[in-house]
Amino acid sequence: MNPSTRRQLRALLESVPSGDQDRLREGVERLLQATSDSARKSEERLRRYFDLSLIGMAITSPDKGWLEVNDKLCEIFQLSREELIQKTWAELTHPDDLEADVAEFDKVLGGQQEGYSMDKRFVLADGEIVHASIDVRVLRDEMGEVDVFVALVHDITDRVRAETERHALEVQLLKTQKLESLGVLAGGIAHDFNNLLVGLMGNTGLALATMSPDDPAREYLHGIDVAAARAADLCSQMLAYSGKGHFVVEPVYLGALVDEMVHLIEAGITKNASIRIDFADDLPVVEADATQIRQIVMNLITNASEALDEAGGTITITGRKVVCDHEDLRALDASGEATPGTFAVIEVSDDGCGMAPDALEQIYEPFFSTKFTGRGLGLAAVLGIVRGHRGAISVRSELGRGTTFRVYLPGTTELPATLATPEPTAIESGQGGAVLFVDDNPLVRNLGRTILRTAGYSTVVASDGAEAIERFRAGIDRISCVVLDLTMPGMSGHEVHTALRQMRTNLPIVISSGYDESDVVGEFVDGELAGFLQKPYRPQDLISTVNAALAGARHNG
Repeated sequence: MNPSTRRQLRALLESVPSGDQDRLREGVERLLQATSDSARKSEERLRRYFDLSLIGMAITSPDKGWLEVNDKLCEIFQLSREELIQKTWAELTHPDDLEADVAEFDKVLGGQQEGYSMDKRFVLADGEIVHASIDVRVLRDEMGEVDVFVALVHDITDRVRAETERHALEVQLLKTQKLESLGVLAGGIAHDFNNLLVGLMGNTGLALATMSPDDPAREYLHGIDVAAARAADLCSQMLAYSGKGHFVVEPVYLGALVDEMVHLIEAGITKNASIRIDFADDLPVVEADATQIRQIVMNLITNASEALDEAGGTITITGRKVVCDHEDLRALDASGEATPGTFAVIEVSDDGCGMAPDALEQIYEPFFSTKFTGRGLGLAAVLGIVRGHRGAISVRSELGRGTTFRVYLPGTTELPATLATPEPTAIESGQGGAVLFVDDNPLVRNLGRTILRTAGYSTVVASDGAEAIERFRAGIDRISCVVLDLTMPGMSGHEVHTALRQMRTNLPIVISSGYDESDVVGEFVDGELAGFLQKPYRPQDLISTVNAALAGARHNG
């Protein structure tokens, strides 16, 4: 019973005649006592509900602060009731969320709204962040003034963390799918490009084999052959990236590798840029895949060139020896397999526009670019190559003052192999007989026929598996060897191989493919293949492989 009702009852009691007042007073007192007991019990029930609530609850006054807090709210803030009421709402709120919270609160005080809801963060005494969903409502007195605020606080930290983890997994899945798609694309491009290189290297080899030693055009053709060999290295790298090839790790001297690339590098950068190269004499040799290291150098120089824009500037490439301990490696973006020791460091720096701190945090993401829409793996590929070589990488950049990348690769005491491409040799003679040459690419097919005929073989060609079986069946008595492309539309090379061996079990078959030999040979039973011809190949490679296959067949026969 509220105070107003009590006052009205007492006024009524005083207006009753004195003779009846005693009985009425007794009845009213019993009524008041019963009402008081009921109110007390109701209040006790409300208090139990208040404290047993699974949602944090608080009642505050605009001028007195905390009036009531329940057990759940104390649990959320990890404070006792006494500790909590010593805090202010602002002290508990995360600084970045305080302004928005105060703005909503002021709207309530100003009568613009009767409450508000929002997600916000609280900061605990130990610095831990609590994510919460709050709902604040106002209760007004009889005059319409703010009496108290009731706040409901729901801890949603677990939900926010779960959503964050789910988002991170989704991002990782998208990245994985993107990389898998790129792998498929890289494999397809490498396959087609390998066939073009067969034509390039084959025709160049034929031309060199028929030229006189003093012909001045030999130098130019040899240059074409060297460039084709480097392109073949890139194809091997694309195949390895797509999971259908392997990298070749060998001792590499970085100074010689960069010197070899200078002309190609200068042709690919902005015209207003100059390159300065300075490699220390004591730079260690590294165990690496030369093609991958070329990609690192090319990517870093391309980035430096783009940072210079049309204004021009200097790109500096240096190499030096450093010794890194555990602390040094922890300060770098290093592979988990990187170990302390001696490293060869390639440093590529520019005096261009530089990068802001937020850009530095994203530079290793696929397709990220500070210049334009991303167009490739870029620095993501560089980071992957460095980590794959048990190395480390660091970057330092400042807006308007340029960027410096340092790549750390473990040194080795092994001596490097020569980086020069050998001069193509003359084509040796064949052993006679007919060879069935099968390839779906007309350029490769026609070149193969020309090379084999140059060596003295008669040649039958086929463009696919069905045609190969038909041609072999027609000339089964005179065809002595088959050169078979592994990847063709329709029947695969493996299926054609099985069909041909069923017609003649001792038929020597050479498989040709741009994929790595170990992967291809593993698909066949031991002894089934007479040889393997890695694309792209030179004329001499084709003849030598066919000769060896026929010699082996005669020996086994």
